Amino acid sequence: MAQLMDLSNDSPRLKLSPFEVQMRRRLWWTICRLDLRTAEAYGLQPSLLETRSRDTLPLNVNDLDLYPEAIEAPVPRTGITDMTLPLVGYEITRLVSTINIPDSFDFDADGADARMNQAIARKMRMVGECQSRLQSDYLQYANPSGPFDWMTTTFTRLMLVSHSSCRRPILWTDICRRNAPS
Repeated sequence: MAQLMDLSNDSPRLKLSPFEVQMRRRLWWTICRLDLRTAEAYGLQPSLLETRSRDTLPLNVNDLDLYPEAIEAPVPRTGITDMTLPLVGYEITRLVSTINIPDSFDFDADGADARMNQAIARKMRMVGECQSRLQSDYLQYANPSGPFDWMTTTFTRLMLVSHSSCRRPILWTDICRRNAPS
């Protein structure tokens, strides 16, 4: 339904207010996160997989920075805001959606192991890049004694650890393809 409503589209030709643009982005990325989590829980591919890498994330602003009458988009803030925890989740959703796209290998062909190792290394590099981006954009500004900052930092690290395992970038579908009878 979100795709039919074209929620991911906030093109200037739609003449949306800055408030509407940010609300659409927040809603779209929340739906993407739910789609990914549901797919993971049931062992399926997310239905919105193809669209996430090009969709724009909401701005890192406090909720009070947005109001329906605004004419100009708020200036994104540096550091921890009301949107930091959701943004971290959206960034990790984007990462997981990207690394979970199955690589196709002909496991009987020469060099298949080398190609698989290259794919794993590429995906691990993507995890490292995401971790660096989250650290530089948000986590470096966190106050460890602040409960919201602590929760955001802890959530981020737990999510990154759960997706940085070497076995994580290879999906069950990759293994099934490898063991499928010819």
